[in-house]
Amino acid sequence: MRRVQYPKRDSPRRDSKKLKQLSDILKNINRGNFSRLLFVYGLLKKSYNHNYPDLLMDELQYICQASANGLLYDLGEFPAAFFDKNQSEVIHGEIYQLPKNSNHLSLLDEFEDVHASTPMYERIIISVQTDQGQIACWAYQYLGERNKPIIESGIF
Repeated sequence: MRRVQYPKRDSPRRDSKKLKQLSDILKNINRGNFSRLLFVYGLLKKSYNHNYPDLLMDELQYICQASANGLLYDLGEFPAAFFDKNQSEVIHGEIYQLPKNSNHLSLLDEFEDVHASTPMYERIIISVQTDQGQIACWAYQYLGERNKPIIESGIF
């Protein structure tokens, strides 16, 4: 299995408003609000300009940069993540907050073909690392064969 090295991107500037917002979200975890958080690592990130996901992502509130243990695979036009808390490699991505009482997860499941007869992804809850600590989020995990090139930087 060959590994692909991509250049690391600069981290966005940290501002106190974002850190306060993240701190407030972390305090709400015990109230069950984690189910409204989504970790994205590929085409759904705000830096990509794709029509269909943008329609879904425009209503989500960007929270912060984050990372999760696992491997990021290069499938050509898009990445695929396999999360593993025991893995030393990390996948870099972003956390978004879903609107209350929305059907965004169902629409994102459709986009990711979660309910296809042979799904490529499944939606799971993972633990991600932020500047303020660990937080639980939904994420889409790859179900296909893991003999694809690995993106060593963990950034797509």
